Amino acid sequence: HSCQCGESFSTEFRIETASKIRWVLCQVREEFDAFDHIIGYVGTLTDITAQHEFREQIETLAFYDPLTALANRRLFRDRLNQALQSAQDSKKKLALLSIDLDRFKRINDSLGHDSGDLLLTHVANRLKEFVRKEDTVARLGGDEFVIILNNIKSPDVAGMIADKIIHSIRQPILLTEQTITMTVSVGI
Repeated sequence: HSCQCGESFSTEFRIETASKIRWVLCQVREEFDAFDHIIGYVGTLTDITAQHEFREQIETLAFYDPLTALANRRLFRDRLNQALQSAQDSKKKLALLSIDLDRFKRINDSLGHDSGDLLLTHVANRLKEFVRKEDTVARLGGDEFVIILNNIKSPDVAGMIADKIIHSIRQPILLTEQTITMTVSVGI
């Protein structure tokens, strides 16, 4: 008997255990008998966890700042376009906060780049404290950060958030060998 092969399909699914997550590619095709009746399915299961993790890593590098794990310039532009379109459609307000660390270059030059990187990480973590899930905090480069506040009730909300950020960044930051105090400029 000669056997015909019918439709084939493939799907990825995730298997989660207490210790790890595995990704599996399942590929299946129909098998027919000589009378064109389906007699079964033949398929393979392939562990694609490594490829899946690699794909996620590439995506992360494309859209997130590797130092602070905040959105990068590319993702920020995309989120800003979405936020502007959404605000236009829903007639709701949004605010854009532009944040620069004062005298960062001097600190970076005097304490070294490792300390500068650690300082940027601390600042990024503090900025994340003031946003909701629907907002975006991004690092555009150097000591330049930006926040998109979506669906705010009034411009006063942006002012209150800016005040909280200024106050938070002023709190002492413990670096490896010393504690420093930073100030920040915020434009709305």
